Amino acid sequence: METVSIDIEKYDSYVKISLIGAFIAPSFQSFAEKIRKIITEGTNDQRYLVVDLTRVTIFTSACLDSLFAEKKRADSFEWNLVIVTPNEQMRELFELTGFNRFFPLYRSIDEFLNKRKNNTSLVRKLRAWWPLKK
Repeated sequence: METVSIDIEKYDSYVKISLIGAFIAPSFQSFAEKIRKIITEGTNDQRYLVVDLTRVTIFTSACLDSLFAEKKRADSFEWNLVIVTPNEQMRELFELTGFNRFFPLYRSIDEFLNKRKNNTSLVRKLRAWWPLKK
């Protein structure tokens, strides 16, 4: 059986969880536990949880269901859970099941960071143009 591992890297504004190997329901449970710990212990600056599926070889529908449950939990703690996967088959899985409506999908960490940077500068421009009244 293929070895699975979960790597966690913490950055200033996000936490990246990389899944490596074949994920089936039993191996996915430890992933869910790690997500719960991150969102309950994270800082206010770390509000993005990036799940990197780049090196996943098998990802079952049970894992997809569990991922959705963890997204709902992350939402309740005001975290944004996003998916990174350059793998076309993995992207198709999200699209065919309709889960791409719930998870922002990025092909790379760089794409995610660039999109975030662009959104942040747009928000700043809008605030400068239309200040919020207190």
